[in-house]
Amino acid sequence: MRARLPWLLVVGVVGVAVVVGQALAGKKPVGQTGGGVPCGTAGLVAQTAVGDGSAYTVPPGKRQLTSWSTQAGANGGQMALVVFRPWNGGNYRVVVASDVETLTPNALNTFKLKGGNHRWDVKYHDLIGLWCSADADGAFSTGSGGDSYSFQSYASVPAAGPATGAFVSLPAGSAGLRANIIATVKDR
Repeated sequence: MRARLPWLLVVGVVGVAVVVGQALAGKKPVGQTGGGVPCGTAGLVAQTAVGDGSAYTVPPGKRQLTSWSTQAGANGGQMALVVFRPWNGGNYRVVVASDVETLTPNALNTFKLKGGNHRWDVKYHDLIGLWCSADADGAFSTGSGGDSYSFQSYASVPAAGPATGAFVSLPAGSAGLRANIIATVKDR
């Protein structure tokens, strides 16, 4: 009986370590969804500050994007995931942009990211943002002065507009709004 106790203890500790390790290496959401504020004109959106709750910045560690989601309003519209890397001032480098997707109205739309010509690796502090058509709900209202949302009119879709590596300027944001996008990151 004594010989079994240490063996069971070792198995138990290893089991807990595996479960904790899987949770730590698991997928993590970055951003938040919620509709109600249409873009009005086609443009780029970046969440530059969050008062509290879900951040839009990639957490520490080596990360890779796996999917993204948005809550479409009654008009649906079109949207693409755009990842921005802060450069200086209000300037950002476009790390990568997804294909433009047509949204199913009044539904949570989720898109898996495919390899294609893109590598979905992201770094700590990269910002999860979006490109939206004029009729897409690109944001939602929070009423919090700590939330800052930057919008830059950009008629071209990411495939024809801001290419990977391009620099874009995003003006000071509007308070009380959050970008309507969430991305899933995993350890790589």
